[in-house]
Amino acid sequence: MAKHDNISKGNKKHIALSLQEQKQQKIIMISLVAAAVLIVGAIAIGLLNEFVFKYNQPVATINDEKILPAEFEKQVRFNRSQLLQQYLQYQQLAQMFGNDPQIGGQFTETLEQIQLQLLPDGTITVGNNVLDQLTNQILINQEAEKLGVSISDEQLNEAFQAAFGYYPGGTPTPQPTATKFVPPTLSPEQIAIITLTPTLEPTETLPTTAPENVEEPTPTSEPLPTATAYTETMFSEELSAYLDLLNKLGVGFTEADLRHLIHNQLIYEEVRDTVTADVADVEEQIWARHILDPDLVTAQVVLDSLGEGVDWTQLASELSLDTSNKENGGDLGWFSRGQMVGEFEDAAFALQIGEISEPVETQFGVHIIQVIGREDRPLDASIYQNKVSAAFETWMNTVKENSTIDISGNWTDFIPEEPALNQETLPLLQGEPQQ
Repeated sequence: MAKHDNISKGNKKHIALSLQEQKQQKIIMISLVAAAVLIVGAIAIGLLNEFVFKYNQPVATINDEKILPAEFEKQVRFNRSQLLQQYLQYQQLAQMFGNDPQIGGQFTETLEQIQLQLLPDGTITVGNNVLDQLTNQILINQEAEKLGVSISDEQLNEAFQAAFGYYPGGTPTPQPTATKFVPPTLSPEQIAIITLTPTLEPTETLPTTAPENVEEPTPTSEPLPTATAYTETMFSEELSAYLDLLNKLGVGFTEADLRHLIHNQLIYEEVRDTVTADVADVEEQIWARHILDPDLVTAQVVLDSLGEGVDWTQLASELSLDTSNKENGGDLGWFSRGQMVGEFEDAAFALQIGEISEPVETQFGVHIIQVIGREDRPLDASIYQNKVSAAFETWMNTVKENSTIDISGNWTDFIPEEPALNQETLPLLQGEPQQ
């Protein structure tokens, strides 16, 4: 009986230990499963954040309109492809003008600047430019809606075809960019101020009739070469080839993306023209001449000589330090405000026609100035375009100041380094077959 009790007690003890071990193993298994679930969950969350959630967070928000990473990355890749094409073009020009150190050196310098942007260290520059580009375009599109500016499908189609040099309606005639022409007339007052150069009489009279016995040139019967017409089929093939190139470079642009870019460019141009419509293409200008002297003493001598009736042109030729115009009486031509140094400009614009200034000191010396003409004149085309650009920039800065622009702190994480400048991309741009 005692022996049986001992066996019973031993079994109970064994069973208790077994149950305890099973319980511990169960706890360990649950812990392992929980840990595995946590690890898998963490990995899943990380993957979701990297490939889903992260790409749903904007790199920038412009007045509640978001720039998502996918759009930003695609635009960076496209801009890099444009830089690559520029690099290839300048590389060819540098080789072509390699024997000319001045011209070839300029192309080489440009190549180095492009190369810096395409290297890994230059990605921030390209990314920042794209971020500014997308931000400005969103603001312009928002303002276009307020201004009632829109682009028709016909305008977009024409611009899209023109981007590839295809003009189904005929090549447009280039429009002159210069502003209005002002005929070179002189008023009696101006004629009295200056001495005109006399018109020289010809020393030999040319015959008014053709000389005899001169054979007429025989017209050639060989026809001139005719350029091949740029057809719609050729346009479609060129578009397809370009999209294929972008695809091989990893840009991922479609025809719709290209049309979107051109649409934005048209909106930009329309808005610019609208907000700068009031920029005047004429402004007050004066026509003046001067005699540049080394010091006040000499200038006073010149001024006294003019008062005594000495010819201005003679004094300019003999005494002026301005070698660029001393032989034509120091004539500076027509100019507007902002083109001369401040002291000279203030003195010149304060004079009436025919009036001669007191000595005017500038960094170049001492000037005696005489105004010959004053009128509102059309601006030079380049000067007018500079005024338009400055006015639009001022408008754009005002729009930005009145907008809410929120840039994400991690926007640089989405700057791709492709397409890169290497031995794989350059043959693609040159149209060479891949090995």
